[in-house]
Amino acid sequence: VDIQDSIERIGKYAFAECTNLEELKFSNNLHTIEEGAFKNCISLKKVHIPSSIKDIGIGAFAGCRNIESFSGHHVTKDGRCVIIDGTLVAFAPKGLSEYAIPMGVKKIEDFALSLYGDCKIKITFPSSLNTIGKCALFGSNFVFNIEYFLNRIEEINDNYICYSYDELKNRGLFDKIVYNEEG
Repeated sequence: VDIQDSIERIGKYAFAECTNLEELKFSNNLHTIEEGAFKNCISLKKVHIPSSIKDIGIGAFAGCRNIESFSGHHVTKDGRCVIIDGTLVAFAPKGLSEYAIPMGVKKIEDFALSLYGDCKIKITFPSSLNTIGKCALFGSNFVFNIEYFLNRIEEINDNYICYSYDELKNRGLFDKIVYNEEG
């Protein structure tokens, strides 16, 4: 889908649950993608982020577990993360078994890594990370070490995982932490 040049903002939940949406290319006039705009677009595979983007709302791509890559502005070289001003706002998980969040990421935005699927990914957190947003890991089978959060993170918002400790432990989602000093 190509978003027309006249569109400057994609509204809250505008395309949420659009299960046939596979690829997005936005015009250079688009500056804001609001909260949940593409939530649970489970067929979405590729997204191009233009240089005009200034803000991507909370959970704009939450539940989009089949995104293979992002391209364009604010995107990491590997195409897996969209980072705006040190905040990871969107993630492309498809095909990954392990991933190192890039050095320089200071915050994981609310719902940014929420995949709602059976994607089991071992996550390495950078030493620059100090804030994890609300439900940032909701519905995701990420493998990580809870001690990392207790010893390194300055701010953990309520329900950052949205699972109880016992539930996470029973699901086998705790593993040896991989601490990334270099990025």
